[in-house]
Amino acid sequence: MENKKAYFVISDTEELYELSSSKRKQLDKLFPKWNELNCEKNYDELNKVYDFFKKHGKLLGHPKFNNVFVGLIV
Repeated sequence: MENKKAYFVISDTEELYELSSSKRKQLDKLFPKWNELNCEKNYDELNKVYDFFKKHGKLLGHPKFNNVFVGLIV
């Protein structure tokens, strides 16, 4: 798989984070199937992924920016 940027959306707080390609490689090593986690079954692990995005990612969307997103195309 070609590593590309990664995105993480929190619908409750309307936050959108972006990871660079190099940081995504690190994330993929720590959590190989992070994009398949279920918030009900893998809550703790998903919180660790969220913390990784907050620490290493760029905040793109947030109510304080007055920007709104309606969905992402994967």
